Amino acid sequence: MSLSFDGLAIVAAVAFAAPLALGLVPGLRLPAVVLEILLGIAIGPDVLGWACSQGSRSSSRCSRADSYA
Repeated sequence: MSLSFDGLAIVAAVAFAAPLALGLVPGLRLPAVVLEILLGIAIGPDVLGWACSQGSRSSSRCSRADSYA
């Protein structure tokens, strides 16, 4: 079993980029944590499938991606 930190890197990049993106649009009054949660849902295994846990086989998208590796 090999470890992959791709999902962790994507989550860290999104968590870093969310406050920066909000800083570029000062008229948008939205807490950074709200944007981080929405982006986390979007990149998670049930929407885009970019960040899947290694032991999770619940989502069909992650299962198919992991089966090709």
